[in-house]
Amino acid sequence: PKIKTRYPHPMTGLADSDEDDDDDDDDDPSKDEETSCSICLINRQGPCRKYWVKFERCMKDHSAEKERRRREVDMEEEEEAKFKAAAERGAEGGEEE
Repeated sequence: PKIKTRYPHPMTGLADSDEDDDDDDDDDPSKDEETSCSICLINRQGPCRKYWVKFERCMKDHSAEKERRRREVDMEEEEEAKFKAAAERGAEGGEEE
């Protein structure tokens, strides 16, 4: 049985979903995304296939969220640097009297 938690994952900040994943797709190799990853191809054929497919889906879903958050942080840092540079230019102009 899967244990769900309400606490966010330390890396992604996301909590487990209440929705059940579509387990029917996990058993159908015809619905797999194409890949050249040898580890993926091997694990998709093994006894842990349904867990591996869920892992792939989790990584895909959460990596998109993590990338979005990284871009937001980058934008905030960029804005902060612009503000700081403008404040320094203003302070330099005020010293000349």
